[in-house]
Amino acid sequence: MKRVSLLLALLLVAGMSTTAYAQEKEPDDPSEVLVFTDEEGSAAAGAPVLKDVRVVSEDGQQRIIKTWEAAPGYDSEQLVEPDFQQNGFNYKKSYLLMVSENSQKQSKLASETVTVSHEQKDGAIARLAPLLDYDQDGYQGQLQLDAASIYTEAAGKQNYTYAVTDTREYTGMDRNDTYNIPKNITKNGTDLQLVDVDWTELGDGNYRALASYRGTATGVSVSGYISTATYLGEVQKNTLDSVTYAVVYEGSPIPLPPPDYLPYVLTSVGVVTLSGCLVLLWNKRKNARIYALIDGQYRVVQRVKVSYIDPIIDLTAPSLGGISRDYLVVIDRFAAKRLNNQFIRVICADGTVKEHRMVNNGYGCKLKVGAVAADEFEEA
Repeated sequence: MKRVSLLLALLLVAGMSTTAYAQEKEPDDPSEVLVFTDEEGSAAAGAPVLKDVRVVSEDGQQRIIKTWEAAPGYDSEQLVEPDFQQNGFNYKKSYLLMVSENSQKQSKLASETVTVSHEQKDGAIARLAPLLDYDQDGYQGQLQLDAASIYTEAAGKQNYTYAVTDTREYTGMDRNDTYNIPKNITKNGTDLQLVDVDWTELGDGNYRALASYRGTATGVSVSGYISTATYLGEVQKNTLDSVTYAVVYEGSPIPLPPPDYLPYVLTSVGVVTLSGCLVLLWNKRKNARIYALIDGQYRVVQRVKVSYIDPIIDLTAPSLGGISRDYLVVIDRFAAKRLNNQFIRVICADGTVKEHRMVNNGYGCKLKVGAVAADEFEEA
């Protein structure tokens, strides 16, 4: 029953137009048909054309039906695809079905010449039928006689002879002597010879001569006629244009793989490591700048890291080398925030130690060591 229902569905697909729409599932219908593609084209010119792809769910069985249009003689097995996966299912070929053979009607103007023989010159029309059946190269139909095309000519000729006679009258002759009578005359191109003379005496010494001439002429007679005529008309033939096939694939659910936590673990470790590195780099950064008064201007001579546990700034470091007696220490705002309300000790160049209480104002802090007392400053 499943295969019968699929065959009916395929026949319905073959009769549809090239535009297809998804069909909504009825509430009581256990099956579902979804149309994914419907490509226009013709396979008569070469490669097969995919006309329709449907996903059919029936009685818990998932199927994909692909409808192809291929040229006559095409190997339909080449339409079958290897096993594939789609939307969580493994699909493999179930069977291949030829849905229909698609014929195309072709028309053309045909002509045929017919020859008939007859005895009378105008006897051709009686020998020619008004219609002629045509059946050549798969084209069939009836052709109609074109009366204007009838051409008649003699089929055969024969020579014959016949006698030609003539009579001539000659008057005013002084004696009945044939000497003065012409022995030969011509009539209609035929030479005649004198055969008899009838004399009549007129009574005044004159004679009248009635001369008879005879000859033989040749002629040509027609033994029959041949006529040719042309028949014209439109003929048609049906040619196999393409063949429609349907390939049915059955699907089975793809088993879910076991959960893989390794990527999450690696990601977490990476985040923690990166965060620790960032914190370490941040805590090791140099958060204070030491300026020295040189030639009347404060210039940066060293960057130092001030500890948040025991904040000390040592101006006796060898790197400073006693280049000045007046120094300016600038602490950035982040360090000043951490050191809020703490005492910072400054070891001066002469070995004395000065303490300063840090008060965070959100902009950082600066300390002058030397002739000018230390104060706070705003640093953007």
